[in-house]
Amino acid sequence: MPQVTDFGRRVRRLREALTLTQDEVSRRAHIGRTHVAKIERGLLEPTVSTIVKLAKALRVKPGQFFEDEPRQGGGRKGRRAKRNLSPRGRA
Repeated sequence: MPQVTDFGRRVRRLREALTLTQDEVSRRAHIGRTHVAKIERGLLEPTVSTIVKLAKALRVKPGQFFEDEPRQGGGRKGRRAKRNLSPRGRA
């Protein structure tokens, strides 16, 4: 069940970034507060319609719940992407 847990963590991070309570998100999404709490804790796998409702409530696209989170510290991938943006190619 790690994917459900990851989804719940992302919901919680987005909610907290907007300084919303679970109650506020539940009202915006038209779902129960305990439903939001169980999703955040990874105890409940949300339906597609619930994912869409949560996305609207948190002002994100539904796909953002499933994207890889950006790496901290500028790993190799970040440097490579920056280097490839150069109009001259490799320097």
